Amino acid sequence: MQQLQKLHDLIKEGKSGRPEILANNLGVNRSTLYMLIEELKSFNYEISYSRSKKKFIINNDKSFCANLN
Repeated sequence: MQQLQKLHDLIKEGKSGRPEILANNLGVNRSTLYMLIEELKSFNYEISYSRSKKKFIINNDKSFCANLN
């Protein structure tokens, strides 16, 4: 759960960067990164990657903890 929180925070703060960088910051490989993103999406987050901004974006951000209840 800590990795999901960290992933959420990095994306929310605009500090995700490219997938390789984000995976490295989380200490996981790219496949695991995309599995974590899918898990966040299961909490009804709309997450996309902006090629122009070169980072992931949460399009419908809400409190992370609220979604776990």
